[in-house]
Amino acid sequence: MPPGSLRELVPFLGWAGAGAITTMWFSLWTRGSGRGAAGMGAPGVKRDSAMIHKWLRVNRLDLGINAALTAFLTAGFIVAGAVILRPLNLVPDGEELGSMVARIAGVFFGRPGEVVFLLGMAGVLYSIMAAHIDGLCRLATTTIGYRAADEEVKRDTYRFFLVIYIVLAGLIALLLPYPVVLLQIAAIVDTLLLPVVAYLGLSICTRFLEKEFQPGPFQRVMVWVAASFFLVFTVAFVLAFLSWLIVDFF
Repeated sequence: MPPGSLRELVPFLGWAGAGAITTMWFSLWTRGSGRGAAGMGAPGVKRDSAMIHKWLRVNRLDLGINAALTAFLTAGFIVAGAVILRPLNLVPDGEELGSMVARIAGVFFGRPGEVVFLLGMAGVLYSIMAAHIDGLCRLATTTIGYRAADEEVKRDTYRFFLVIYIVLAGLIALLLPYPVVLLQIAAIVDTLLLPVVAYLGLSICTRFLEKEFQPGPFQRVMVWVAASFFLVFTVAFVLAFLSWLIVDFF
């Protein structure tokens, strides 16, 4: 880890794949779509084991494709920075990142290439925002009213959190107009919580799922390896933050 890089590196690690909060959305969307056990009635009802295993294979394929695409795109961004931005001695800063990269696309592909890039970037930002709003509201609804049997109650709770989210997001954007800083803070929190979510996810699966649906030995080992990896950066960041506090304030 290069000295002074943690402020950029920790958010990058948290958002390169999926942060702590977003890892929980997949299960919520799975349940909302009626996959697997979600479409088989209340807990305690005899499950169709073969059908659940089929859905597990679908989910693993879904997540595997997502992981491969994320790795490819992340590597693409790193390569673009090394072979395009570095030779041009360009360091995009803050909100200028999108417009600067669009201008570079215009150099290679002309004005149409720049326009297409900007349209694509706007589409990506919109889809990310829509996914975040839906995911966070689903998470809040599940946390508060997960025992509610009435679907209308759940929908009303979801709409309540949707209004709260939009209002608070608008206020924060007006009072703290620093989107990149806010993004970094959110990504840092996501990174720091990843080991916690990994441990809780494995514990919940082990305690509440039937043995045949629990993660296998390989999956358990990989979860612990991933948690340990992020724990190293979590400890390094916390120590660096405490050192900064001591030097600057004491």
